[in-house]
Order: sequence, then structure tokens, then C-alpha cells
Amino acid sequence: MFRKLRFQFIVTNLAIIAVLLAAITTGAYFYLQNNMIKRAAFFSSQLSMNLNSGVFPGYRNPGSQLRRGRQLPPPAQLGPKPPELEREPEKPIFFIRTTPGGAISFDSDRKPFARIQLAKLAKQVLKLNKDSGVVHFSRTRYYFSKTALTDAPGFLIVFQDLGGLDAIIRTGAAIGVICLLLALLGSLFMARVAIAPIQKAWRQQRDFIADASHELRTPVTIIRTSLEVVLENPQATVESQREWLNIVSGEIRRLAHLIDNLLFLARADSHQPLLEQQPFSLSQMAERAAEAFQPLAAAQGIRFSATIRGGATICGDETRIRQVIDILVENALRHTPPGGKIALTLCALEKRVCLKIADTGEGIAPEHLPKIFDRFYQVDNSRSKGQAGLGLSIAKSIIENHRGTIAAVSALGSGTTFTIHLPALPSD
Repeated sequence: MFRKLRFQFIVTNLAIIAVLLAAITTGAYFYLQNNMIKRAAFFSSQLSMNLNSGVFPGYRNPGSQLRRGRQLPPPAQLGPKPPELEREPEKPIFFIRTTPGGAISFDSDRKPFARIQLAKLAKQVLKLNKDSGVVHFSRTRYYFSKTALTDAPGFLIVFQDLGGLDAIIRTGAAIGVICLLLALLGSLFMARVAIAPIQKAWRQQRDFIADASHELRTPVTIIRTSLEVVLENPQATVESQREWLNIVSGEIRRLAHLIDNLLFLARADSHQPLLEQQPFSLSQMAERAAEAFQPLAAAQGIRFSATIRGGATICGDETRIRQVIDILVENALRHTPPGGKIALTLCALEKRVCLKIADTGEGIAPEHLPKIFDRFYQVDNSRSKGQAGLGLSIAKSIIENHRGTIAAVSALGSGTTFTIHLPALPSD
């Protein structure tokens, strides 16, 4: 599945880049072609007027005026050049004089091939019956400007080589291929980077479904087995079946609690509103929680202490914050042996409150510590204590929805400390 998704990502990426490169290259080609033809037309027009006036600047002059030593008339005044035409064209300009039938009477010194080829080029131009345009000859494109001679029948044809455009095409194609190869390498890298979070989320979802199915299957199996035992004795009284019915009742409560937790996490994943934002005293709520847990800790031989410093007030969901404290303290009670200690500490800072719950229990190994907030993750993997491994994940979700943070520090044999920071409500 992900291989196909990665392939589609790469193909889509390359297609978009190829279209963009093609559009840029095509646009640049037509822009340069238009600019080159415009410049060629300007210089061809200027040269044609000068040649018809008897001026042959930079070329062999076959005119009778030079041979007779006469002064040439001044060149035609064309006015200032447009700014885009200030530079000379990159390719040489050459010209020919032809008779009405196409025979060449003379040509310029600057020419790309012999007279025989020039004659073929001239005939090709004369067949077009156009005063200017682009002609293909000998695998090269030439812009031509044709004007009638003023001193004799025939034509003056001025050419400019446009072969640079072909070089632009070849260069653009080479650059495009290189860019596509680089884009392919970049797409391979980006596909791996972009799909990695999707793969992780998919694996987490798959594991979540598998673990949820396991957790739901266990109480359902126990309920079904217990009810089958009860149904095997239809004449028995409720009192005689109390043991099995108590098991069913306990598993139903466990199942309902598990379903509530799963629904909470599902709503958190879908970013649905989870909290009721109301100002409340976290100090008073922490004191009530400590009073509730002290008898439970004493029954297990664990010393429970609470230290509340300052009046900590926050804006949030009091029920959910109490749920976080319950999860962390219950977790500490399960993993602290008799004779151990559990300490709840709350202090109000300038802009935040800090809540710590520390125990002297068995601790968590370093390799497990980064994963304890993952859903269904349990260090012992035995699930023998009847827990689904959702508590810390729910606590983390609640704290983060309050724009707070939760972290754990632990070492084997030294206990665990959970630290929560929440934004404090500004005091009046």
C-alpha cells in the first residue's frame, strides 16, 4: 500500500515539475525568438536602407560609386534604437543582391556558405513572396528582409542567423533532463520523509485496533463464560450464583470504562471539543484529591503526603484535571510496595503552576520511559493488573488540551516522578 502511495507521490511530483519546466522553457524560447526577430528586423531594415543608399559599412562594396571615387550619400536616419535593440545581434548578418529571376549579382563578405548555396537560399526566399519572415535552410533558421533595389531591377535580401534559438532548445532540453533527474532524487527523499508520518500513524492505528480488540475481547469472553455457567443451573438462586454475577458486573464496569476511554481518545484524535473551560482553584481540588487517596494508601501500607504551596488557579476542565491526578496517583499506588511513599506537590509560579506526583516504587527502565504515554503500552506486557494501558495516554491528551506539558523521570528501583506544568490564571 505504501509502496503504491510512494510511487504515486513521485510520479505526481515529477509530472508537476515537468509541466513547470516545459512551460518555463517554452515561454523563454518564444520570448527570445520574438526578441531576436525584432532585433534582426531592426538591423536588417537599417542595413537595407544603407545599402540602397550606397553605404556598405563593414562589407565589401561592389558599388560603382566607390570605384569612381564619388562621395557616398549619407545613410538613412532611422532615429534612436529601442532600448531592447541597443546590443548587436549575436549571429552575423549577411546580404545578397539578386536579379528579378533570382540570380545573385553580388554578396557580402560575411556569409555562411558559398554562392551556390546562397542561390538556393535566394530562390527559396523569392518563392515565399514575402517581404520578411523566417526561412529554414541547411538545418538553420534565418530571418530575412527583402526590399526592391532602387538603382536596378532586383532585390536586396538581408539575412540574420537564428540558429541560437536551436541552441537554446538543446540547452533547455539538457537542463530540463538534469532538473528532472534532480527532481527524481528529491522526490524519492521527500516521498520517504512525507510518508513516514503516515506509516507511523497507520501502524499506531493498526496497533490501536488490535489492542482495543484484545482489551474488549477479554471482558466479553469473561462475561460470556460466567453467564454460560449461570445458565447451566436454571434452578439455582441468585444468591448461589452471586460469585459469577459479581464477576459479570465487574467486567461490565471495566468494559464501560474502557469504552469511555476509547471514545475520549477518538474525540481527541478528531479534535472535537473535550473540555469545559472554567476558572477553578487547582489548590483546593488537589487537597480534596489528597484526602480521598490517603485512606487507600494507608490500607496498602503506603505513606501519602500532599504539599500545597500558594493559591493555584487555572482555567480549564476541573473534572478532567482531577482525572489526571487520579490516573497518576492510582498508577503510583499500583507500583509502590508497602512501606513506600507517594508525594503530591503543587506550587504556583508566576505564569504557571507545577504539579508533581512522586513515588518510591519500582521505577521504569530507560528503554520503556519514552513509550509510557503511548496507547496500550505497558511495561510488563502482562496486563495482569487489569489495566488497558490507556491512562497515561489520556492524561497526556488532557494536559496538552489545557496547553500544558507532562513529563516523567524514573529509574529502576528509585521510583517515578511525573511533572505537570499548566498555564496559571492571572491574579487580579
